[in-house]
Amino acid sequence: MAKHAGHDERRSAFAAAAFRALAREGIAGLTVRNVAREAGFTTGALVHYYPSKNQLFLAASEHAAYVVRPRMEQDEVAYGGLEGLRRVIYDALPTTAEARDLWSVWLVFWDRAKTDPVIGALAQERYSEWHGRLERLIRRAQDDGLIAQTADAGLLAQMAIVLVDGIAIQTLRTSARLSAKRQRAMIDTWIANLPAPKRRPQA
Repeated sequence: MAKHAGHDERRSAFAAAAFRALAREGIAGLTVRNVAREAGFTTGALVHYYPSKNQLFLAASEHAAYVVRPRMEQDEVAYGGLEGLRRVIYDALPTTAEARDLWSVWLVFWDRAKTDPVIGALAQERYSEWHGRLERLIRRAQDDGLIAQTADAGLLAQMAIVLVDGIAIQTLRTSARLSAKRQRAMIDTWIANLPAPKRRPQA
């Protein structure tokens, strides 16, 4: 059991090191030598676990999901209605150094997904997971009477994804450098303008 745990820990260490190298230097930094040095192991140890650069890239992207997914799962369960939706979207915004690293890796992942079918399939899986989480929260808000039942929950979830993607690109790839406060204000404004249920006229 201890030996198995050691293998798992070393695999995780390499994945985390690959993530850091990718976030810091982009795809050019994702070399066996760089990642092995970052993890504090030999190149031979690294290729034992990840024999190809593509496998190392996938490990880095999985590490990114490992970082953010538990936070979103916790917020989805802990909060209902619009507050849960707000908090989960906040979790995805590039408002901290860690979140900006996550987005830096995700943007490289996007580029690779266009030409690599394995990465493309994984990207689609990630987006489906993200969309599903948002749609569930929107439907919960509809059940709570906070969003109109006639609204298309799937479409609203897609709109939220497009908004978050746009914020991230503006923040990381342009001179906009949107502050954390500004990013959250955009989300708050979008949520405040979601279609509200019709109120019955008072007798």
